[in-house]
Amino acid sequence: MLQQLLSEIEQTRTELLEFYNSMPDKNTAPEGRWSAREIMYHLYRTELGIAKIFRAGARVATIHPPKTDDELQEEYNGLQDVSTRRDVKIVAPDHIQPSGLEPDVDVVALLAQSRAMLLQYATVKTDEELRTMSFAHPVRGLLTLYGWITFVGVHEQRHANQMSELNNKHI
Repeated sequence: MLQQLLSEIEQTRTELLEFYNSMPDKNTAPEGRWSAREIMYHLYRTELGIAKIFRAGARVATIHPPKTDDELQEEYNGLQDVSTRRDVKIVAPDHIQPSGLEPDVDVVALLAQSRAMLLQYATVKTDEELRTMSFAHPVRGLLTLYGWITFVGVHEQRHANQMSELNNKHI
């Protein structure tokens, strides 16, 4: 299951980067919206935080009996639905807002760093740890570690859709 989810988030990342790299204007956004670079920086800050959740593990997790395959599928489906719907406005917590982004920062390189860190900590977890450890998400509530991996992918897909909207406004 872990390998399948990691494959899914890698495919999503590839598509995100292809789209981002093809955008002619990465720095402009309508008032009150994030630019494509700011979106990428937000994704980096989010994934870095998730990697830290994996690193912390049982020291700070909510531990529960292992989730069944059906329960994990329900968690996966719920994340797919809410996180990819652009009609639902979600406000990011302050600590993952794209504030402080310097003009010379390579956001693609930052995303590569956060992904490497996530993989470093996620790939050493056992199936049981991935099923029994949960951490609070500010919108979805408790998510298993499997759920957090799913979230990485659907969150990037949500913001790829947001970048597409930005790109269409600039064409």
